Amino acid sequence: MTAGDPGTAIRNDVPSQVESEIFMSHQAYYDRAAAAMVFQVVNRHTDEVVDQYPDEAVLRRRAYFHTLDLQKEETPRVPPTDRIA
Repeated sequence: MTAGDPGTAIRNDVPSQVESEIFMSHQAYYDRAAAAMVFQVVNRHTDEVVDQYPDEAVLRRRAYFHTLDLQKEETPRVPPTDRIA
């Protein structure tokens, strides 16, 4: 067996892409107002939301239309039936 070349530098640092992933947290929650699942990538150190799907504009739009749907007071329509046999 031979030892490694002493002239070769050995690096023990973490690559920047892996380093950024270490500080990220993946979260999911259910937004009741929008009636939708929300997926977020959050920075663990600053608690800042780095990425989110669906974004805020889509959630607001879904919440608006969901509220409109809940406010409708339509009576369910009875499907027409053939009374002549």
